[in-house]
Amino acid sequence: MNESRRTVRKGNSDMTDKPTIDTARLEASEKFMELQRASHIKALPTAFIVEATERTKQIAIMNASPRAKLGKLYTLVDEYAAMRQPYVACKEGCDSCCHMKVELTNVEAERIAKATGIAAQPLGFSTNNSDEKFAGLACPFLKDHKCSIYDDRPLTCRGHASFDSDSYWCATERMLAVKLPMVSVGEALAVNRLIAQTTAHPVIADIREFFPSRQ
Repeated sequence: MNESRRTVRKGNSDMTDKPTIDTARLEASEKFMELQRASHIKALPTAFIVEATERTKQIAIMNASPRAKLGKLYTLVDEYAAMRQPYVACKEGCDSCCHMKVELTNVEAERIAKATGIAAQPLGFSTNNSDEKFAGLACPFLKDHKCSIYDDRPLTCRGHASFDSDSYWCATERMLAVKLPMVSVGEALAVNRLIAQTTAHPVIADIREFFPSRQ
């Protein structure tokens, strides 16, 4: 597991009202998040880092169904997320990230379909959506500010978290205006894509495209 550095960028070109950025607050948040990230990395057990790297490699090559591999990958990322929790702002009831682009693979969509009984839309190709396209649009499985498919939520959701003290910068009107130090599970995401590649018709798209009837 690793962490990514996100830097400030211009606001959403698709939004008519670009937010005014409180630069003092932004600088304070950047410093706080860098400290939180450093503390998190320092606290991660070396043994877990080594084990997680090895398990990620093994999941990629194991002789098992795509669904079984996905389940093991989810378990690994969830173990990491539990260690990350004391350092992030994310908590139950905060749904800011549920109003962002949520990419998942066809294997993940099939898992959600099986869990919910709602058929996933068969997509013939992957989509390369901009961050702006779904900004502010709720995930179709968000109910009363909670994820209704929490146990089966995509890897993108499991890996996403903010090192800040609150969700201020995650708000729809600000989420595309700045980029800050965030959590990244890049290796797991790469393996997730490899798992999809083992299927007959691998597809990566937004959750709203796989489940348009839920809109």
